[in-house]
Amino acid sequence: MDYEKENRDACLKYQAFYDENLCQHGTRAPAPIEGQDVNEYRADCCRTFKRTYLTPDQDLYKVDYRRLVSEGHLDVFNNFERQLIPACREGAFNPLTVPKGDIRAIPKRDGFTGTISEIVHIGQDSFVKFMGRPGRRVQAFRTPTDHSGNKVGWLNVP
Repeated sequence: MDYEKENRDACLKYQAFYDENLCQHGTRAPAPIEGQDVNEYRADCCRTFKRTYLTPDQDLYKVDYRRLVSEGHLDVFNNFERQLIPACREGAFNPLTVPKGDIRAIPKRDGFTGTISEIVHIGQDSFVKFMGRPGRRVQAFRTPTDHSGNKVGWLNVP
């Protein structure tokens, strides 16, 4: 069997593994690039997943997956990859992973049929905030007056 074909098949197996573990949150693993090494593909996927689902203050976000693979530390990379997948599943519903001003739609899939059963929307801001009418905010509906009915300015209130 040809090395390129074996490598491509291994990449497709990892793509299926990532899809199986993360597709319930609306994400698909990126397709492998032609001629890409399987470990480089895994490192690229881990980098994509950490940037999508983890916040920068988490320890797994700070790991340089590409460097681990390029320097040949595959046993260390395997351990971090095993920890990253569950962390991404948990982080998918963290509103802090969504850029400010955006809302992420996460389709939840039925475990038996695989069809989308509901769509959950998360974000740092409520979707109701975007429905507001632009313009100035009203602070009062009447002008303040003193007990004699004279108009009182904001700065000279006794």
